[in-house]
Amino acid sequence: MKITNDHVGAVEQQEAERTARKTSEKCGMFGDLLARELDAMRQDAGPAQVEGAGVKPLGTSPLLHVNAPVAPNQQAERTIMDNIERLLGEWEEYAQRLETPGEEAGLKDAYAVLARIGGEVERIKTENPDLASKNPELKSLVDEMEILSVTETIKFNRGDYV
Repeated sequence: MKITNDHVGAVEQQEAERTARKTSEKCGMFGDLLARELDAMRQDAGPAQVEGAGVKPLGTSPLLHVNAPVAPNQQAERTIMDNIERLLGEWEEYAQRLETPGEEAGLKDAYAVLARIGGEVERIKTENPDLASKNPELKSLVDEMEILSVTETIKFNRGDYV
């Protein structure tokens, strides 16, 4: 038997009809299931909530409140986090200054950066004396920054980087 284009076309048409039928059956089954679930929700909700059954109010999305007013406690935490982020930038600058050994100007600049870091940590601690009770995680982060700055100051004064 010789296969001609007519036979191939007929087989392709049968396959297309078969897949279209399967797709419509699946969609029909899903549509029926969805309709049953929505009807059940409407019956459970009663007449007061029939209009918005299954639909959340617009104000519940957390993304809608991105620029909403922030509580004072959250604002203080955000300020502290901004200061810590700035301190991390200072630490990166300090590390870059130390990477150029043998340059006296580099060491002087590094010590100045280290002094700024220490002063900034002290400022954060004095501005937020009750940080341990409000946010222990931030308190531990500020404490670690203080430990790092004191340790680096001791190492610097001891002459480890000369």
